[in-house]
Amino acid sequence: MQGALAELVERGVCEHCAGEIEVVDRYWPYEKQRPPGAGPREFVDGVRQLLAAPACVRCRFTPADDQLARDLHARGVTLPQVERAIWLGCVRKYATLLNHADAPAMPIASLRYFAAIIDEVVSQPNTPESYWAYVHRQFLTFEQRWMASREERTSAAR
Repeated sequence: MQGALAELVERGVCEHCAGEIEVVDRYWPYEKQRPPGAGPREFVDGVRQLLAAPACVRCRFTPADDQLARDLHARGVTLPQVERAIWLGCVRKYATLLNHADAPAMPIASLRYFAAIIDEVVSQPNTPESYWAYVHRQFLTFEQRWMASREERTSAAR
């Protein structure tokens, strides 16, 4: 099922964000009714959920994170853009953690870590869906490799 979903996202038929799947407008023959919960509070909650998922992120979601999320919403940043930035930032973080396995692993502790990456994603609106599908696959692969390497080190230390 994940393969089929990844292919639909890669081909630009739908978007996958925070556990929800949405068919993009050009493939949806009906007029969409936007949910009433598309305001700043729902956006902030969505960002909080996105940050809770990656293993390399340990964000307590402070008032500063809340304010940054509100600012992003006010600027018109979407949850799919935030999700893509988190994937991209985590891929970069996992690459560093995997390449420097002997160094202490410092998790990402704030939404601020992703601020410049969010700007990078927003500034490139025509990036193909296939690229984001690739970044998502890399995110999942690197996360699994990093978690396995952590487990190996923990087992070896016992």
